[in-house]
Amino acid sequence: MLGNIFASENRVLNAVSSISGAGQAMEGVGDLRALFKELSARLEDGWQLGSDHLATLRKIAQDQIVKPMQVNFKKLNGAIEKEAYAHPDMYGFSIIVGRPVRELRLRSVAKRIASNVRNSFCQDLRDSIMPNSCKTLEAFSLSMCMKYRMGGTAGMKVDKIYVVKFALLRRFAYENISLLVAAEEPLEDDDGTGSSPAEGTRKRKKTKGGRMPDGEDFWSKVDEWFDAEIKKRKLTSLLDASWRIFVDETFQNDHQRFGSPDNEGSFFQSSMIPSTSAPALSALTSSSQSVSTSQPSPVSVSMAADITQSFITAANGQ
Repeated sequence: MLGNIFASENRVLNAVSSISGAGQAMEGVGDLRALFKELSARLEDGWQLGSDHLATLRKIAQDQIVKPMQVNFKKLNGAIEKEAYAHPDMYGFSIIVGRPVRELRLRSVAKRIASNVRNSFCQDLRDSIMPNSCKTLEAFSLSMCMKYRMGGTAGMKVDKIYVVKFALLRRFAYENISLLVAAEEPLEDDDGTGSSPAEGTRKRKKTKGGRMPDGEDFWSKVDEWFDAEIKKRKLTSLLDASWRIFVDETFQNDHQRFGSPDNEGSFFQSSMIPSTSAPALSALTSSSQSVSTSQPSPVSVSMAADITQSFITAANGQ
């Protein structure tokens, strides 16, 4: 409808310009132009994203939050915008790019959607480690990829680097379980169909305005934790023993707490780095489930370095 209005407006303006340029007098041409400019400004000011735009932004947000290198969860809205503007034609945002008012609307909506998706993911994490609803790491990883990733996952397999990310998040959630009632205060629902926030998200101390104090919600603490772990362990290479042990320990603890798959041996079988227990590190970097070597191959080491650098860059928000 708006497109038809703008098209009609442009046709009238072109006609007016043509008549004026031909030297034909027309009383009130200036007023008519001003009227159409005002109409255009008002229409632009009242422009809102459509339901398709909202659904697409939500899918982008869900896909971004589970990406292995996405460890700046409080900056999820920025990742949404970056992805949307990187492929405007594919996502249907070409009518927004380059129009400040519309870009401002998208930015505002992206913040609301990011908040809602974070709260939904927080609830999923919480449910996955609670006694009455817990899942094995592998089952949880599959369900999250099916729910959040664009296109789900191929067959019943999940890329191992996703499993590592989910394992680290479950470790943090389990070791800081009190924070699971401190999910950020949800913003106004973006499309009326967003998942409701985790129960109990308003139980902790709040500010006078009813919002969770900045920096005290679950995802703020997760961001701090990732940053601290990287700095504490001086993560510059996956060959570093402290990081290898930490990730490996994370997998072992998760399997002890919530169970392990029947095919655990085959799922993690690989030893990119010589170790008496290196399933988690292998899960992060190995592209084969059945290859086992006594020494790290040059390809594996290179892959490890690439993944590590990407991880560090993401964690630092660069």
